[in-house]
Formats: sequence, C-alpha cells, structure tokens
Amino acid sequence: METETTPRPNPSGPLPQGWERITDDSGSQCFRNNELNLRTYYDPREPNPHPDGFVPTPVNGPPLPSRWEAVGKPGGQLVFLDHNTHSSTTLDPRSPHARSPLPQGWENIVDEDGGRCYRNEELNIRTYYDPRDPTRHRDGFESASVDGQPLPSRWEAVRKPGGPLVFLDHNSHSSTTDDPRV
Repeated sequence: METETTPRPNPSGPLPQGWERITDDSGSQCFRNNELNLRTYYDPREPNPHPDGFVPTPVNGPPLPSRWEAVGKPGGQLVFLDHNTHSSTTLDPRSPHARSPLPQGWENIVDEDGGRCYRNEELNIRTYYDPRDPTRHRDGFESASVDGQPLPSRWEAVRKPGGPLVFLDHNSHSSTTDDPRV
C-alpha cells in the first residue's frame, strides 16, 4: 500500500480536538494526538487518504523512526508506512528483521511508477511485500514467478503451493486469476 506522503496545504479551520501540528526529528511537519498515541503525516482535517479503510493506528513501545507511520484496520494487521521511501511493510521498522539485510538474491528497487518494491531476478519475482517478513502473504500464498512479458506496473503474482496463479493489483487493491497481460 503506497500513498502520497506530502501533506497538503493547510486547510482552513482549527485542528480537531487533541491534535497538534509538530515538526518531527527530520524536520518534516506531521500531526500528533497524544491522547490517542497517534502520529500521522496527513492532515486530520482532510478526508482519510488511506485506501480500503486503513486509519492511523497507535503502536506500543518506543516511537517509530522519523517519517514512519502505522496504519491498520480494526482487528487487522498493522502496516508501516515509510514516508522517506514511499513504501510500506508489515515489518515493524523497530524490529531486528527490518534492520537485517535482504535475503540472498533480493534487491529493493523503484518500479516504473516511482514506487518501491522488491525484485529477485533469479526467481523472476517482483513483490511489493518485504521478503524479510515471514507473514507477508496470508492464507499460505507465496510470491510466484511469471513467464513471458513482465507484469504491468504495481501488479504481482502469488500462489498457494500447487494452486493457480493469482494476480494482485496494488493499484486497485484487488486480485484476480485472469492474467493482466492478456
């Protein structure tokens, strides 16, 4: 899930109760609500910019690194947004896994649309999920390679062992078994 991270010009009117505009450690403006233990880089007066109902979510423990934000759905897995690289991961950036090197053969690249993703050329796999994260795909799905032409920008292939290819469209946050290249 990648989103635009530059705060919009200051909308008119006061911030909602409990919110304040602050400058983070990197000098970027963000918004904090101490009562809710939230920090976001999106103005809380604006409509929610996160797709699929994700909302800023508090995290326990030490603060997130500069220009990081946690979002989630009620009862769902947290997603950590890195506003430095315009990427996201389910790995907590404070965890040792997130600070470890990428597995052999993987590299962090910029896709055709300027988004961050991961590629393993040997396996012919491109994914928008961090390969260091053991829970990156749910329900037994794994990143899968594709033959022929590359998938369109922000698409990726996954499958369950022995199952059909499923194509994830990160543009619309949907999936299909129909090959988008056909």
